[in-house]
Amino acid sequence: MSGIGVGEHCGVGGGGIYSMISTVLGGRVGGTVGLLYVFGQCVAGAMYITGFSESVAELLGLQNQWAVRCMSAAVLLALLGINLAGVKWIVRLQLLLLAVLAVSTLDFVVGTFTHLDPGKA
Repeated sequence: MSGIGVGEHCGVGGGGIYSMISTVLGGRVGGTVGLLYVFGQCVAGAMYITGFSESVAELLGLQNQWAVRCMSAAVLLALLGINLAGVKWIVRLQLLLLAVLAVSTLDFVVGTFTHLDPGKA
């Protein structure tokens, strides 16, 4: 409820949540929270990309560590290209991105139910 009240009274500017945090908490605290948030998102993104690459590499039967690294680098470069292209291209590619998300989710679900523990089998 307090977040709604702050949003109504302060108004969310062009910076989104960062502008609201800076308005409420001040520039120093807002900048610190923003920096921690961005750092956390970078680490989380790296973990998501690595996990996706490991899962796809295992699905394809690639046991090489360099295959996972190269696949991670390719995914990262593809995401960078999409971001650099801008919002206009993201809107154009949203069905393709939805298909990629669906395949990755399906890969996770299938891997969850089909992974067998060799010690128990």
